[in-house]
Amino acid sequence: AESPGATVVLTAHTGIGTSANPLDLHVRRLAATTTDSDQYLNEQDDLESLDLQAGSGQIVLTAQGAVQDDDAATDVVAAGLTLTSTSAGTLTSRLQTQVDSLTATLTDGGRFLSEADGLTLEAVAASAPGADVVRTSVTGDILVRQLSVTNLASLEAQAGAIQRTGAAPQTILAADLELSGATGVGRAADPLRTQVARLEAAGGAGGVFVQNTGDLQIGGLAST
Repeated sequence: AESPGATVVLTAHTGIGTSANPLDLHVRRLAATTTDSDQYLNEQDDLESLDLQAGSGQIVLTAQGAVQDDDAATDVVAAGLTLTSTSAGTLTSRLQTQVDSLTATLTDGGRFLSEADGLTLEAVAASAPGADVVRTSVTGDILVRQLSVTNLASLEAQAGAIQRTGAAPQTILAADLELSGATGVGRAADPLRTQVARLEAAGGAGGVFVQNTGDLQIGGLAST
């Protein structure tokens, strides 16, 4: 589908594209709805607006450019989101999601997202020099399996905790790390495992439990 200026609206009951043959797109504004079924989307350039609704289905979105949206609505609703793009969201206009799990690869920038009700960061990587990942969850916990960032990783669980999941020796790799969990960051029996140079953390009622590899400076980060 090609429509660089208009909003393209797609509706399907049993899915859009397949893992072997995603739907190729060249659009700026995209709305896609499926009934508890998967979406496989391949955008050839930037996306400046999106509204993806998959219910209990999965969304796999690949964009050759940036993925942005500046309205107040939830941009992605799905059981899981797999996103590959140059960057996603901005610090002032974050992508808004309601997903159970996130897998993401960013090749030339950072990721700024706001989650509605908690999620698992399965494998999130921002590999470009100076790239940041900023993730806020309004309710629920943030579970981290693997997060790798060249610059700043910032996670905030406004009404929940930030916890480790899985068996990776380090769950968060970054230069700088900000953590804020209303009900805790890590646990005494299962600390959040990191490899970072600088750390600021607030654990609210549950305290802060972090096990870091290498030298560590506490404090001194510029606020996001």
